Amino acid sequence: MRLMLEPSSKRGRVTPYVASSYAMFSDQFRTATAERELLLVERFYGVQLAIDRGYSEIYVEGVMRGVNGTGPARRVRVDIVGEREDRYLAVLCETGALTRALQDKIELLSEAENVETTLILPSTVSLGGLQEAFRERWRRLAVERLWWPVSEPEGTFDDLMDLMDLLANETRMRMLAALLSGPCGKRVYRREINPKLVYANLSRFLEQGLVHEADLGFSLTPLGGRIMGEYILFLERMRKLLEEARTGSGPRGER
Repeated sequence: MRLMLEPSSKRGRVTPYVASSYAMFSDQFRTATAERELLLVERFYGVQLAIDRGYSEIYVEGVMRGVNGTGPARRVRVDIVGEREDRYLAVLCETGALTRALQDKIELLSEAENVETTLILPSTVSLGGLQEAFRERWRRLAVERLWWPVSEPEGTFDDLMDLMDLLANETRMRMLAALLSGPCGKRVYRREINPKLVYANLSRFLEQGLVHEADLGFSLTPLGGRIMGEYILFLERMRKLLEEARTGSGPRGER
C-alpha cells in the first residue's frame, strides 16, 4: 500500500520563514486542538526533523489516504507531514499515555511502503510492552524522546546543569567567545582577567572537553565550537523574545 497527502492539507504548509522560529510557528499553528504548549513544542521539533531529513515541503496536521489498495480509501491524520516527491515522513506527537487510536495510526502508516514514521513523546511516557509486541510491524518506526528533567538519569541532568552553570558566567563566556576568532593564550587572557580566574576557568573548559591546548594557545574543540554556536544563537533568540515582550511587538499572548 502507498499513501498520498490530501490536497486540503496544503493549507497547513510550514514556510521556511515560520520553520526558523518557534515563536512564529506557535503564533501560526496554535489552535484549539494544539493549545497545550508541549504539543506545539513537539510539532516544532517534528518540523526540524523533517528539514534535517531533506523533506522540501512540510505540513501541520496533514491528512494522508491510501491509494492502490483494496476497499474504501483509508485515511490518517498526522501531526507533521514531510513531502519529497512521492515519499513522506509522518510525525506523530504524543504528550501522554499511548492510546489505541495512536496504535491504529502507527499500524496503518507501517503498511505504507512510501512512508517513514517517527513518534515524538516526552521521556516521561513509557512505551510499555507495545514496542516489543509490535516490533515486527513497527520495524520502520523511529522514536524520538524530548528531554524531560524529572525522568532523566541523575548523571545526565547533573551534566546538563554543570554546562549551563559554566555558560551562565560572564567571565567564562568572555573567555570562550574570544576563541571563536581563533586560538588564545593565557597571557592574552591575563591582560583583562584575574589570573586566578583564568587558570580556574581553563581547567573547567578542559574538563568539559570544550577547549584543547596547542602550540598557539587554547582553541575550541569541535564540541566546544558547536556548543558555543548553539548557545549564542539561543541567547540571541531569547534577547529578541524579551525585547518583543517589552515593546509589545511579539506574537499574540506574549504581551
